[in-house]
This record gives sequence, structure tokens and C-alpha cells, in this order.
Amino acid sequence: MTVAVGPAPAPAPAQPAPPATAPLPPPAASILVDVDTGAVLAGHDPRTPYPVASTTKIVTALVVRRRLQAATPVTVSPLAASMPARKLNLLAGERWRAGDLLHAMLLCSCNDAAVALAEASGGDLAGFGRLAAAEAKKLGMVDDPVLQDPSGLDDEFSVGGGNRISAHDLAVATRALLRDRELAAIVATPRYAFTGGDGEPHAVVNHNRLFRLYPGAIGVKTGYTRRAGSSLVAAARRYGRTMLAVVIDSPNTYAQAAALLDSGFAVPASEQEQFPPLTPPAEPPPASRPAPTAGPAVSGGGDGPAAGGREAAGGRRAAEPDVAPDGDQRWLPAGPVALLVVAGAAVVVAVLRRRQVARRRLRSRGERPPVRA
Repeated sequence: MTVAVGPAPAPAPAQPAPPATAPLPPPAASILVDVDTGAVLAGHDPRTPYPVASTTKIVTALVVRRRLQAATPVTVSPLAASMPARKLNLLAGERWRAGDLLHAMLLCSCNDAAVALAEASGGDLAGFGRLAAAEAKKLGMVDDPVLQDPSGLDDEFSVGGGNRISAHDLAVATRALLRDRELAAIVATPRYAFTGGDGEPHAVVNHNRLFRLYPGAIGVKTGYTRRAGSSLVAAARRYGRTMLAVVIDSPNTYAQAAALLDSGFAVPASEQEQFPPLTPPAEPPPASRPAPTAGPAVSGGGDGPAAGGREAAGGRRAAEPDVAPDGDQRWLPAGPVALLVVAGAAVVVAVLRRRQVARRRLRSRGERPPVRA
């Protein structure tokens, strides 16, 4: 058999090597802080104020805590009801509890809740701006923040074109928030259910994906607008230490914040003396003591729809019927100041009781107690 043999096939062209993955460009600004010691462990342009979108709601929450109790009824204005999404779909004239609106503002970043709380705190948005400026001074912010808009909007819906705040000052505010027991608990809540001012059940879900992506995450707040880009204030607790990372206008907020947090936990606590300190945190807002209230509920789980509730931000239904009640939602005093007050009161009571016992003993022996000048 004859087999025809043709020319040898040409070798296949060499395939180009896959391009190396380009590193992410850095965020416009960032800072890494040890929450417990206040040491600034890293930073990139941390002292320049930038638009920070909804992360400004951290400052709004601190202002609200100084002015309103959890059970304070907040009347929704037409301006608050007109805010763009994300929103709770409040209607003008409704009266909602301040504590419920605060959860909605911090968990699902509801802009209508933020404006309603700001107006209730300051009388109007101009008054809120003055309170926010005073709060910044109390906290020790040093980079001349502009804090006019309670939601962090910077478009036609904003107040005066929006806010500007440095990564450093945002870390100062966040450190104060984490020292407030109630606010720290809110930003770490996966899901919060309550009965709204419309008489219907509602639920808001924490949309901070850091909890799913970073073990030990405890908060805090996301933010995005077209002008500001994506920002994230991230906090995590590991090995008995708490780290805080702020990234502003980042191409990948979660990846870059996680990398900062990892680098912070890698620094031994014994070596932190060499790092500069963040502005010392001011005292947290005084805790409010509203009358006990019932009804709000907190539960983990999904954010699926349920009958009976109005649509919440992002197309979610506002209620789920299988939520267990959590009872009293009072804001209680917390932190070292409260402990000092309690300890001081105990000392005074003990001294007075000791004096009373001594006086009784003197009288029982027929002696006259000494007169104190």
C-alpha cells in the first residue's frame, strides 16, 4: 500500500503568556487604627477631607444619640418623605420611633430615616448642621469637616452640595460610635424587625457584606454615590483586639479594608508605642433612658419578602412574620463614665451609712455626735 506523505504541518504559534494581574490602585484616602489604643498604624492621605457618601451617617447617629431617646416619636416631614432610595418609604405626617429609624439609617442606609432624625434633632436641617459641627468639635475632629447633610448625599437632593470629611476624622467618629454600647450593637445587628409608624410590621437587613467576608467583623458602615465613589468603614475584633479601617473612594472597598485589618492584627500590641496616636476620643454621647417599650424584634436570617409590610429600600418587603420579639429597646448608659458614676454613688452611700451607724452608737452611750463645720 502506498501512503501519500505531505509536508509536515507548521508548528502552532506560541501562545502569549497571560498578563500579570495589575494591583488595585489605592483608595483616595485610608487609615488604620487600633481602636483600643488609638494608635494610627497606617494611612494614605488621611488628613484630606473628601465626600464620603453614607458613611457620614456615623456622625448623624452620634448627634441623634445626644438629642433623642429611643422611644421619642419622630414626625416625618414632606422633605424627609421625598428623599431618594435607599429609603424606608416613610410618608409625611407619620410618627415613628427614633430607635427604629436609627436602625434603618445604620443598617440599610435609609435616607428618609436620616433626614427625619436630623430634623427631629436640630429642628430643621440647618439646625442639624450646627449640631453636627458642635459634635465634630466635641469628638476632636481636626480637619475642618463639612457636615451639612445627614444622609451623605451630594447631588440635587443634598444640603449645600454634601459633606466632606477626612479618613482621620471619620475614624475619630467611628471610634466614638464603637465606645457607645447601643450604637455598636446596632451596626453589628444582622436584621432588625419592628412595627412602624404606619402600624405595619417592618424589617431592615444589614447590607454590610464585611460580616460575610471577614471573620471577626463588627461593623460599621458602607457608602456610595457617583461623586464620592465607594467608601467603607470596617471594624473587626480578633484575639482580644479591635481594629478599624477606613477606605474612601476605593476600587474594591472590602478587599482593601480587609487587607488593612489583616496588617493591623499582624502588628504586635507591644510595638504600638512607635505609632502616632489618633485624636483622643471624646466621651460618648450621654445615654438616654426612655420609658420601656415593647414590640421591636431582632433576628438573624434572610431578607425575603413577607406579607403585610411596605416595600423597604432595595425592593425588599418591610416585614417578616417569623421574627421573635426582643422586648425592651431602651438605650442604657455605658462605658467608663457610667461605671465611675455608679462607683462614686456607692462610695457616697457607704460613707453616709457609716456616719449614721456611728451617730447611733454615740447616742446609745449618751454622748452627743460632733458638730461638723
